Amino acid sequence: MWKYTRTVNIALSNSNQTRPSQKPIYKRDGHLQGQSAIESTSTNSCLRYLLTIPVFITLFVFLGIASAETLSPPFTLPSKRDLNRLQSAVLLTDYGEIVIRLFPSEAPWHVANLKYLSDKEFFKDGVFSIYRENYIIQGGNTYKKLKYALPPEFSERKHVAGIVGAARLPDELNPQRESDAQQFHIILGPSPHLDRKYTIFGKVMKGMDIARKLRKGDRIKDLIVFVRR
Repeated sequence: MWKYTRTVNIALSNSNQTRPSQKPIYKRDGHLQGQSAIESTSTNSCLRYLLTIPVFITLFVFLGIASAETLSPPFTLPSKRDLNRLQSAVLLTDYGEIVIRLFPSEAPWHVANLKYLSDKEFFKDGVFSIYRENYIIQGGNTYKKLKYALPPEFSERKHVAGIVGAARLPDELNPQRESDAQQFHIILGPSPHLDRKYTIFGKVMKGMDIARKLRKGDRIKDLIVFVRR
């Protein structure tokens, strides 16, 4: 049985913790306290910079771009047992709901981050900023900037229709291949050139017809992560 909760299950980490490796160390979860890692920012400088990047941008972040000196995620991973309780999410749009199955065992940092941001209602009133027909729809919160990135968690899963993954900057600007923490995409058609290059953390289980209706500029009403009892 699934039960929705806004109770925060992701604990804030010490600000001096080292950057996470691809093999995360699981720690006991707790309750959020202290300051938020989310800040509002002006996007003008980002836009000017991004206008110099070639048009072939696909999964790259147009707004809220991470700086070269990114911080560690502001939370520690819950125990493996608690992470495995995060198996489902729902994306609310003006066209309807998109139900997503999450992959916490394959992308623990990304699933934990989704729960962390969901609990803070970070995606509420967000926007879809990139659309390519039969290829991709990408969105997130373009009005706030996160100070951290996520470690790559590549898998052998294929980028087929319905795959949900994280955006990131190209290798020349992001040699560590870290994921953007606030932008996600839904794949609309087979995209094998993305395999093992972008982190996959979920797949659409219901509402793919809704995903195909989305376009650039459409609103994200909210994104909710469910917790299994």
